[in-house]
Parts: sequence; C-alpha cells; structure tokens
Amino acid sequence: MLYTLTADSGSTKTHWVIVNGKEIIREFYTQGINPYYISSAEIKSLINDAMSLDEIGLISKVDFYGAGCKGEEMCSIVETALLHVFNNAIINVDSDLMGSALSLFSNGNGIACILGTGSNAAVFIEGQFVDSISSLGYILGDEGSGSYLGKILIRDYFQKKMPIELEAKFKEKFSIEYSQVLNSVYKKRFPNKYLAKYTVFLSENRGKLYIENVLTEAFEAFVKNQLSVLNFDKEILKVGFVGSIAFYFKDVLEKVLIINSYKIGDVYKEPMDGLIKK
Repeated sequence: MLYTLTADSGSTKTHWVIVNGKEIIREFYTQGINPYYISSAEIKSLINDAMSLDEIGLISKVDFYGAGCKGEEMCSIVETALLHVFNNAIINVDSDLMGSALSLFSNGNGIACILGTGSNAAVFIEGQFVDSISSLGYILGDEGSGSYLGKILIRDYFQKKMPIELEAKFKEKFSIEYSQVLNSVYKKRFPNKYLAKYTVFLSENRGKLYIENVLTEAFEAFVKNQLSVLNFDKEILKVGFVGSIAFYFKDVLEKVLIINSYKIGDVYKEPMDGLIKK
C-alpha cells in the first residue's frame, strides 16, 4: 500500500504526516526546513534520520509546503533533497503561504496570512494567488511575526524603553548579554528563530500595558505593510491566519483588524489539519 507524505515547514519546525486516504499513519516533527538557511544535503539527512527505509519505500507522493519556498531556485533546493530520498514518488514543493491558504480556504476565496516565526499575506481566489507582496524576511519585513516581536523586545531592553519591572523579569528569564545577542543575530545560523524565542515573554506577561502596546503596534505594522497593500474587497473576503503568533495573541490581532475594517476568519496554530483533509 502506498502513502502520501505531507509536510508543513516554518523556519522553526517541520510538521510531517503520513496518510493513507484520510487515515493518519504516522505524525512527526523535525527542525524547520527553510532553503535560505539549510542545504539539500542537510534536508536529506534530516528526513533519513526521521524515517525508516521501509516507510520511505511506501511513499508515493510528497506535498511539501515551506517557508522560503518561493521561486525556482529556492524550491529546487528542497525538491532535490526530496527526490533523492523518495526517488519513486511524485514531489510537489510550494510555499508555506500556499499550504496555509489551502488549509484555510481549500479552493475557496480569502486572504491567507501567516503569523509565526515570519509573516506573509496574499489574496487567494479559487485555488490560486491573485495578489501578494514580496516576503522580505526578518531583517526587512516579517511585520507582526515572532522574529519581529523579538526584535522589539531586545531593542527596548537595551535602549532602556522597557518598564523597570519588566526589564528585571526579562533579564532574569533570559540572562541576556549584549555580546551574546549580537553574536546570535549576526553570526550564528537561524537568527529569525533566535529572535522569535523571546515572544514567550509576551505570553507570560499579558495584561501589562507595555506588552499589550508591543503586540498592538506589531499587528498594526502587519496591517499597514502587508494587508493594506493587497487589492481586495474588505466587505466580501475574510482574513484567515495560520501560525503560533496569530493563535496565541488572537484577541489583540482581532481588535486591530476590526479597527481597520477587516473581517477575521479562521485562525489556526498549524495548517496541517486542513492540509490532510483537502
């Protein structure tokens, strides 16, 4: 019997599900697979470590939706790895945004958004994108994302903009050092993941005016720089979200959207449930 392997990958983790029709055979996780930060050889090694040869031999189709998988060059890095591992399978590699859109709307209509480690948004009509923006990554873009929020917290901590009480909590929780932060952001791999780890501080300190303002301003930046530049009718299309940031801070996100006259749709922590049912 032959199975389908579906993968949803952000920069932090990759969620894999092996299915036979609608029956889930196995579900597992690996580290995130973003072709901007990881090579074909590394991807191949990750998969081989996570799956047995017997499992690999049963896979007839692989649907991979991943962060950074946009354009032929980036997609080919992932596709090359998958073809080497699953040499008898049909391979489909597409963006994490496409995975999120299919999860949220199947082949229907709506605005598909990601708010996780990174962020993105596009207009999805009848199974395809008709308008989108260029995702500029954690340095130039990713407004409202985990990496964006992490940058705000670190910046405010070192620039003495964080309230004294929260500054003390932040220092105690992370044992944060100036040189260590610069090294992690500018010299080590996966700086976006490093920045996003600080968002747990936001969850742990909800209700504080500073925290609520940070979240509100970050989501307002997402609306201003991503949603507002898309061409669609706010009265007709709902805005759906996938990602941990949207899921855990939905209350703030929804307020920002309502103030800006958007209709919020479904908000999923992960897109996999919708993907394996599509």
